[in-house]
Amino acid sequence: MAATRATVKLTEPEFAGSYVVAEKRADGSLVLEPETVDEIVAELADRPMSEEQQDEMFQRLDAAADRQSTPEA
Repeated sequence: MAATRATVKLTEPEFAGSYVVAEKRADGSLVLEPETVDEIVAELADRPMSEEQQDEMFQRLDAAADRQSTPEA
């Protein structure tokens, strides 16, 4: 089983969403990557969830799908 990468949630409107920590640099800064639909599904597959957790999962999936379908500027 692959190691789970740390996930952070940003709330600043321009950057809102869940991201995975791709790298932690020596100076303590972090390099973040938007989480993908595949990563969310892998994290949550076969895991019992409450209704609240399901709502959060669907929000994360929607945001990840939107990011994946939007071309970068």
